[in-house]
Amino acid sequence: MSNKNNKITAVVYSWNTKNCYSGFMSYNDVKRYVNLVKDQSMNRLINDASVDLIIKYMKEEGDGIFFPPVIMNSSGKLKYDHTTYKLQIEQSSLTIIDGQHRIKAINEILEDPDSMNDFDKIKIPFLIIEELSPELHRKLFHTINDKSTKVQNNVSDRFSTTTSNLIGLRYVSEHLENKDMIEWEGKQSKEKIVYSHMLNCIEKIEDFLEEKFKDALEEIDPITVEDKEYYYKDAGYYGVFVAFWDYIFNKIRTNPHDISFYVKEVVLSNIAKHMLAELEDSVMGDWSFTNLIEKMCEILDNLLPDTLIFDYVFRVNKSVDCSESIKDYLKCNKNLNEQNISLNNKQLFNKLLSKIIHKSFLNNNGYFSLEKGSIEEFSNYLIVVDESISGYQESGLNQRDMVNLLKEISVESAGNDSLEQAATTLEVN
Repeated sequence: MSNKNNKITAVVYSWNTKNCYSGFMSYNDVKRYVNLVKDQSMNRLINDASVDLIIKYMKEEGDGIFFPPVIMNSSGKLKYDHTTYKLQIEQSSLTIIDGQHRIKAINEILEDPDSMNDFDKIKIPFLIIEELSPELHRKLFHTINDKSTKVQNNVSDRFSTTTSNLIGLRYVSEHLENKDMIEWEGKQSKEKIVYSHMLNCIEKIEDFLEEKFKDALEEIDPITVEDKEYYYKDAGYYGVFVAFWDYIFNKIRTNPHDISFYVKEVVLSNIAKHMLAELEDSVMGDWSFTNLIEKMCEILDNLLPDTLIFDYVFRVNKSVDCSESIKDYLKCNKNLNEQNISLNNKQLFNKLLSKIIHKSFLNNNGYFSLEKGSIEEFSNYLIVVDESISGYQESGLNQRDMVNLLKEISVESAGNDSLEQAATTLEVN
């Protein structure tokens, strides 16, 4: 005899000669009707770590949980009333085609006495396919999981409700002139700034503001979402991020030949890091966002050169060595700009630099560094190497021989005379 307690509301349609039923069932219905253990050969093994992550998500979101439909197969023919749209399901009669981890998480959370009452009325969407054969069950499982593509973190980031994403999306929507300079899908680009890298810098600035501008934040009316306070709609607060990204995008736009350097994740991250480190020593308790923006732009002016005289051809990673190397590289280019120094053989110089650079301008781990040699010494060294390359090219020397000769240029002192003398000793016979 049928019981109203094993009837749920659903709509019916036909697929591949099979009846399909779609609707919502409560978590308690999931536990009652779905068989998690029947015929394990049809389903992948449960990954407990994935289940734990889903449970964590459920507890954090509560009523705001969003799940895509679970897809199931009925072991027998179902009874459906076309008048009342009620579907009758026998206990443990459904097997899972797709959604094992979601259903396992639901079962576990309903067994937790501290959580079960919070979830007994929440529902999950479902799709039941009637009486699929084991062969079709496996084929459909394979089709769903083999053809699906996991959304990468750098793509899903822009759909999150983090404050960094809200700030980032607001900036892009209000500065559409920069939209074509942003990479939305890839993890790295040689021509565009990856959006997830923007979020990384925004988070650094957020942390700084939270620590150093507590008094200013207390005077702002925040937007509260899920007990979190967001300040991104305040003009002063938001203006800090606008100033930073306007500066970076303008730098790239006015120096297109330098794009490949400035769009690197580690470069953007370290620009923000070094800027905030200098702000750390400047910000006083009574500073306003306007003061901060002015000082921030001043620091960026001092940190970033007008143009890059030589390329960063050294190792790039997230190490402290690399961070200091990038800082020294920017400082060196800044000095070269101030001296109006340029390279006559920039393309070839950049191609050969990593092979010939003197150990005086590398730290013990092989990163570009000014620990041993000064900016003045490197400027002189750069000029001598560039002039030497010009002479070697006029003499028709091949690049291999050029490298061997350029490696011999010595930097024992900072004087121009010693470097010029070193260069003259390398005349091509």
